[in-house]
Amino acid sequence: MKCLLVSAAAAVAVSTQITKAALPDPTQDLVDWQADEIGVIIHFNMATMAGTQGCGGPADPPPLSKWNATELDTDQWVEAMGNLGAKYAVYVAKHGCGFLAWESNVTLPFLPGPSNKYPYTVADTAGPGSVDVAASFVASCRKKGVKPGFYYSLGSNAYAKNTLKLAADEYNQLMLAQTAELWTKYGELDEIWFDGGYDPVTAPNLTASIAQHQPHAVVFQGYGVSKNPTRWIGTEAGTAPYPNWNNNNGNAPGGGTAAGPDFVPGEVDTTLQENDLWFYSPGHAIRTLAELQDVYHHSVGRNANLLLDMAPTPAGVIDPDAFARYKEFGDWIRGCYGAGNVLAEVTGGATTIDLAKAVGPQGAPVDRVVIQEDQTKGEAIAAYTLQVRGCAGGERERGWLVGWLAGWLDGWLVGLVGVEEGGHWPSTALPGVCVCVCVCVCVCVCAYVYVYSVLTTACARANRFSARGPRIG
Repeated sequence: MKCLLVSAAAAVAVSTQITKAALPDPTQDLVDWQADEIGVIIHFNMATMAGTQGCGGPADPPPLSKWNATELDTDQWVEAMGNLGAKYAVYVAKHGCGFLAWESNVTLPFLPGPSNKYPYTVADTAGPGSVDVAASFVASCRKKGVKPGFYYSLGSNAYAKNTLKLAADEYNQLMLAQTAELWTKYGELDEIWFDGGYDPVTAPNLTASIAQHQPHAVVFQGYGVSKNPTRWIGTEAGTAPYPNWNNNNGNAPGGGTAAGPDFVPGEVDTTLQENDLWFYSPGHAIRTLAELQDVYHHSVGRNANLLLDMAPTPAGVIDPDAFARYKEFGDWIRGCYGAGNVLAEVTGGATTIDLAKAVGPQGAPVDRVVIQEDQTKGEAIAAYTLQVRGCAGGERERGWLVGWLAGWLDGWLVGLVGVEEGGHWPSTALPGVCVCVCVCVCVCVCAYVYVYSVLTTACARANRFSARGPRIG
């Protein structure tokens, strides 16, 4: 019988040359954000109407007459989020074209017209689609308990640069005024998204604005301007590196570093549409469930948050095929890793689960491992080894060599807690005892061990080892 095991490791304290004082602590805001695991990013802006992926080069952006969101339904967006299981959502309120999907009241003396207002916003459009999309998005999110956030591209704005031809100082004044407005009009935000980072010239003003208006928001690529920074994982393919540390050197993309001085967790942003298409592109295929399963295991399963794209049609609704795929994906996640599949669990200093005691003398099918560390005091677990004892066929052990800590782990096959790598346990009949031992760079705070029974039709293809970062509660 195949064994299906989901467990998270308990800890063994050891002494090394790395001390707790050398490990960066996360803020509670970052801990809470990582616990949510899955979010969405909604690309619905002027590029949607133009049928492009954004505005680049010296050309003017599309005219306001292109805006035609005649069937805007942000409640449907949030319904799709719920079906997926997303806990937070980031709306692209301004992309590279420069169009503001909110009703802006910013005035600056160098802006055109007698009102000195920025004239490329949803309020400047005509027809039934002339509504504050950002306000509608936030209201729909709050009704269903989804945490809202906003994307604002700091360095790209075709309207400001190509049409208005603003000087650099004027551009920065406009950007700072618009972001301050966006961060104050709609209440507390969960995440602020800086695509492409920020200009160091504007860092002092951005730091002050974030601290004043959104002190609890996590800020993507926000190291240096926020106490709650997250980082780009380095690819939009849906795969985090292996291993993937929360410890990092500032905003550096990629898999982090074990001895990094900063706690900057990674976020895996990826598309539902194939070929890296973020805005709605009719006729293009969407990713299969099998592909999304791999995305989940290689993002959430590798100690990163998954940020999956949603691309509403120009009318303002999610395409039916995409809507169905979000639900199919969410159903699969719940079917595999939902609380109803837990057979047994252990937390704290314990290192074993007695499967015979947990599931009875007949055993149960088990074939996957999830390792989770409580990282409220930092990322302490450096390596793990997993063993199954007392099963038919003898003792089984599995680990992954991911590097040495100054030669100290001599003889260990190890893997980093917070990562996942595909693999199968040998066919093993339970009952037995699952033993998980973690090697720590200091005293481990706590970790979690779960045993699941998830050999269902929905889960049958996902026979993988997974190791995930912080889980609280």
